[in-house]
Amino acid sequence: MITTKLQLRKGFMVGGTVSLAIGILFIQLAFANITGISTPFKDGAYLQWTPSTGTTHYTLTDESACNGTTDYNATTIIGNRDSYGISIGSIPSGATITKIDIKPCASRNHKGSGGATMNVFYRFNGVNSSDAGNYALIGTTPTELATTSFTSLSLVRGPSSTLEIGAVLSAGNKGARLSRIATQITYDPLLAPSNINAVNISSSQNDVSWIDNSSNEDGFSVERSTNSASGPWPQIVTTSANAVSYSDTGLTADQTYFYRVRGFNAGANTAYTNTDFVITATVVPNDLSNLNAAASSTIAILNWTDNATNEEGTKIERSTDNINFTEINSTGPNAVTYADLSLAPGTYYYRIRAFNVMGNSGYSNTVSVIVP
Repeated sequence: MITTKLQLRKGFMVGGTVSLAIGILFIQLAFANITGISTPFKDGAYLQWTPSTGTTHYTLTDESACNGTTDYNATTIIGNRDSYGISIGSIPSGATITKIDIKPCASRNHKGSGGATMNVFYRFNGVNSSDAGNYALIGTTPTELATTSFTSLSLVRGPSSTLEIGAVLSAGNKGARLSRIATQITYDPLLAPSNINAVNISSSQNDVSWIDNSSNEDGFSVERSTNSASGPWPQIVTTSANAVSYSDTGLTADQTYFYRVRGFNAGANTAYTNTDFVITATVVPNDLSNLNAAASSTIAILNWTDNATNEEGTKIERSTDNINFTEINSTGPNAVTYADLSLAPGTYYYRIRAFNVMGNSGYSNTVSVIVP
């Protein structure tokens, strides 16, 4: 959560503390030296109060002292509102404004018996908040009034979002005089996820996980590439908020997949995570077929049809009773023949099967050969 506290010139300090989950950062923004949010910087949607001079309307609310003796905005009409634009350019898109504090300097507008009640409000993207503050304006001397806090907000700052603060005369026959107004804005930035990790589960599934560093995302976009780390990157799914993993299924065996993730909400997308890749496991090889055997002196010559494309090799098994088989050797990939040497006279039975990291294929047919 970040709190941006504002100072109007030299007179009114609302504060200057910024706190993050990852550390503490202190910022003081002076109105005369704007590096972030300022208040106010233009008139808002309402110009129902009357300036005391012919100067620009909004400049009457950023006086260097809370005196209001020369410059102020005033009204005697109950329900009249005035609002002033607040620059939110230093709040990043996607951030969620969670609190708005408004502190006015005001007084009753006319002498005599009776009083006035003034409220303050904010206006985000053209929509007014409820009125709050209920300030009882007793005298005609401008007074620093208590801060009114609008809390538990969920205002998502988009690229074109606008924010105004203002005042409204709520009751009383003596009117209200607004000499100065300032604001403090607290927001949570939309932070990018990090530490993506892709793990192969099977020949058709990869599991992808990441760290959720934000509290205000609407969800995450998971993107996958089969080409390279440079993409293209089609989106394969959007998750719900607070998700930290996704199981990618229906994949092709023995294929390299690249993944990246970013968060999003109504205001913006975050930056992407780092990129991670994983290779799906291969499937077991297809069965070999058409095994044949022929004897030549003390040698048995085997040959077969290789129906597999992903084997690491072929296992050769032999038996002398066609019941108990023993693996005697293995070949490399793509072999289609094998010579069993130095055999004693007798009858021998053979069968073969292909293998890879995922396991063994089924057995081929069994053949026999007689060595004289």
